[in-house]
Amino acid sequence: MDREHFLQQVEHLRDQGQSIRTIAAALSVNRGRVERAIKMSALRRSYSPGQQGESRRSGIFVGRQHEMDMLRTTLEDALAGQGRLVMLGGEPGIGKTRTAQELATIAAQQGAQVLWGRCYEEHGAPPYWPWVQSIRAYVHECRLPQLRSDMGRGAAAIAEIVPDVQERLSGIRPLPRLEEPDQARFRLFDAITGFLLNAAYRQPVVLILDNLHWADRPSLLLPGVCSAGDCSRATAGGRHLSRCGAVQATSPLSYPW
Repeated sequence: MDREHFLQQVEHLRDQGQSIRTIAAALSVNRGRVERAIKMSALRRSYSPGQQGESRRSGIFVGRQHEMDMLRTTLEDALAGQGRLVMLGGEPGIGKTRTAQELATIAAQQGAQVLWGRCYEEHGAPPYWPWVQSIRAYVHECRLPQLRSDMGRGAAAIAEIVPDVQERLSGIRPLPRLEEPDQARFRLFDAITGFLLNAAYRQPVVLILDNLHWADRPSLLLPGVCSAGDCSRATAGGRHLSRCGAVQATSPLSYPW
């Protein structure tokens, strides 16, 4: 059964008042797949053509309909368990950040965890600054047992750039110093990728990194590493980071990776 037909079947049974458990049994699938289909159906219905027109008339969000259609499709894929990495770009002042904010609102309404990281033009920001911001927000919002589980064995590496991890998770032992910078960077990248895998397994994650054209080079390398981790885990049958999406407000033109 292809995805579109499956969604239609779920919508039909749901409209009849059937429970998730009953639908899963009728279609011979697990409950998680039915729940994701219901979320995707709700997302589509929430943004039907008529409602989109009403939104434009009310002035909530005007224009960028083509871009928003693409981003909504990307979000649907992420909610359904297929990770996506997207770049949103264009000339300064055309509304990249505003578009990302609109996506963040939609994602939060659909139950995703939205994390923001922003780059700054001025000098003096520490390395990995957009990642530090997004991880720091997660650290302070997450319950302690879940945070410990999500960080896993990578907590000590992440704590080297996000001291808040050490403050919340007592007893973290410092890692041995690596002489080669590339090795230290790889250890950090692997730890952050593992953290995102764990976090996205529990709840879909949308990570938005704004103004990446001002970011330091290591911050620009990290999205590619996370994306590679997504693909390898998904191919191996996992669904962890395949539930995690990222949007970057930067240049050049918008396209999915």
